[in-house]
Amino acid sequence: MTLFFIAAWKVLDMAVELALCRVTTIKVPFQASAKIKALRTHLGGQMTEISQLVWDALVALYEATAEIRNALIHRRVQSVDGTLHTSMNNGSALPPLSGLQQVRFCELIQRMSDAIERGRMTPREERQCMFLLWELRDVHGLQTISATDRSSIARVKYVLPEDRRVPVAAIKDRMNSVKPGWTGIDLELEDHQSGLSYLADLEQVADDVVMIDVQKLPAWLKPRMVPPACDENA
Repeated sequence: MTLFFIAAWKVLDMAVELALCRVTTIKVPFQASAKIKALRTHLGGQMTEISQLVWDALVALYEATAEIRNALIHRRVQSVDGTLHTSMNNGSALPPLSGLQQVRFCELIQRMSDAIERGRMTPREERQCMFLLWELRDVHGLQTISATDRSSIARVKYVLPEDRRVPVAAIKDRMNSVKPGWTGIDLELEDHQSGLSYLADLEQVADDVVMIDVQKLPAWLKPRMVPPACDENA
């Protein structure tokens, strides 16, 4: 899980660089500590694809995890039952980061990167980000993030069959009986042939049977950054 956290943190780091490049002609500094100072100077930079509330929280998360990332790259780290225990250069302990917090961090950054790539964040994605940020409240420490109810979002795991077809309408019909009143469906599509997993907001997909070609994924289907073996509800 640690490698996924490091990769996700780098994606957030690149988003920070993008936000800073939009508000200053000065070369963006290389070190995270210098970027944090620049973020404070330029009020978080500019990230128009994401709501200000979510971006402010992401900036706070960046600041809160920068030293943890540095410790993972440059110093010794202890992992106990999936929880990372790291320290500053002077040996003082940093707050631990649990396995679930790492998973939530990766999920959040995937939502962020999808929004930046698309050019906007949907209201549903913003609610999901707020939920993930609430779960990470002990990391970023912001009091502006309130609990968000995701109970109306149905979650479905579906194994891609040999014929590579996903019966979208049938899955939605099943959810109507299992979880009536859903406002969205999080589909996790597992491909046992490749060992990969994909995510989709299924309510955005037309009611049809869709053929999946992993070499040319439809726009609504994204590779999952977090490995399927990580139980999000653990």
